Amino acid sequence: MAGDGKKGFHPASISLVRAEEFDGHRNFFAAYAGIACSRRCTAGKLWPANQPMIAMPSAAKRLSFAKPFSALLALATFSCMAADLTVVVKGKGKGEYFLALHDTTDSWMTGKRPFRLESGTYQDGIGINIKDVPAGEYAVSLFIDENGNKALDKYPIGLPREPYGFSRDAFGWFGPPGFKDAAFELRTPAMSTTINLR
Repeated sequence: MAGDGKKGFHPASISLVRAEEFDGHRNFFAAYAGIACSRRCTAGKLWPANQPMIAMPSAAKRLSFAKPFSALLALATFSCMAADLTVVVKGKGKGEYFLALHDTTDSWMTGKRPFRLESGTYQDGIGINIKDVPAGEYAVSLFIDENGNKALDKYPIGLPREPYGFSRDAFGWFGPPGFKDAAFELRTPAMSTTINLR
């Protein structure tokens, strides 16, 4: 508790302010940090009527907290924003690429529609830019359609006949890799990942 003499605080450095003054600050957090506190940040709930005064560090103390708070605020802000993901694909292949961005195991190699689908003409080293992707966990699967039939051709035993690959270069011994094997965390406004074709 502030003012109890613990390290970092001193009674002389504490300024008291009325709790209701902080009710207006909830809009700052809701707008910039994505914190849904409209239902919680009320003087009546956070600060009961029988405790109308709360202790806050002095201006000098608040400045010392600015840097870590700014980093936390930036992280919270990004969690509510969209990012650009670039998938760089390397390896031999000729034709149209088909890329699937998955955000759940439900669509991973099941035939269900993934979070995002991208296609275009393939060339070695191409960078496929996927815009407006929310922060989260994703996995990418991709193949090169060399004969133009819009499908990944396979041998009778089930192995792919056309170039293919997965994020993190995930590999499965007796079938495709699992979602977690290929998954990565998107936590920055711009991120790049590389797939080497097999």
